[in-house]
Amino acid sequence: AKVVVLAAGALATPLLLLNSRSGQWPRGLANGSDYVGRNLMRHLLDTFEVWPHSGHKITAANKEIGLNDFYLWEGQKHGTVQSFGAIPPMQWLTNRPDWRGKALRLMSPAVRQVYTRFFTGGLLLAAMTEDLPYLDNRVLPSDRPSLDGRQRLRIRYRLHPSEIERRAAFLRQLKAVLQPFRHLSVGSGEANANLGHVCGTCRFGTDPKTSVLDPQNRAHEVANLYVVDTSFFPSSAGLNPSLTVAANALRVAEHLNQAHFSD
Repeated sequence: AKVVVLAAGALATPLLLLNSRSGQWPRGLANGSDYVGRNLMRHLLDTFEVWPHSGHKITAANKEIGLNDFYLWEGQKHGTVQSFGAIPPMQWLTNRPDWRGKALRLMSPAVRQVYTRFFTGGLLLAAMTEDLPYLDNRVLPSDRPSLDGRQRLRIRYRLHPSEIERRAAFLRQLKAVLQPFRHLSVGSGEANANLGHVCGTCRFGTDPKTSVLDPQNRAHEVANLYVVDTSFFPSSAGLNPSLTVAANALRVAEHLNQAHFSD
């Protein structure tokens, strides 16, 4: 192909490149820097349920609130706070296939009454802390395929001191603001299960030794290969990446048209 544009996501894109090994690319396609798959970021997501008014219940999903008051706080980058939908219904929890779902099914309907009374009707807020890029946080191909023969991946991710300290400071400030209201922590950013905002695994930059892509999202070492998903992020910021991904794709598309298809 004259041009190849890769946008498989920040987990699958590096997996494709790392699996494309050859004599010319022993560490994977476009991976002369050994940065493909590294610098994995995902955001630390702490969720709270808040009841703004006694006796008032929120029954519909709500995504209308967002604030950046904590984004920069006393010289530190924390993140953003946004509404996050609604607490799932009891049926969603009891239908889970794990042991928790089975236990809840056995304890219903007593648990359903307690759950409905004390854990529903509030506003879900998500505190999104920016995590930084580190070489040891990465995605790799798995050594073993899945049972149906498909490629699996391995994720290595740990919190570093910067994330631990900034997250703790962020949550202290947020809890102080929420103190006048009934609120409950329902999800911890320390858990590594959240991969909704995964990014950074083929970062762009000007130095081929410390990046995979150039500022036009073209691979430094493969002239006709472009990556336009969240893999290119050099930092995760403390915000939802969707608009940035869309805007950058339009920017790269304009460059592609001028550089490769203007004749």
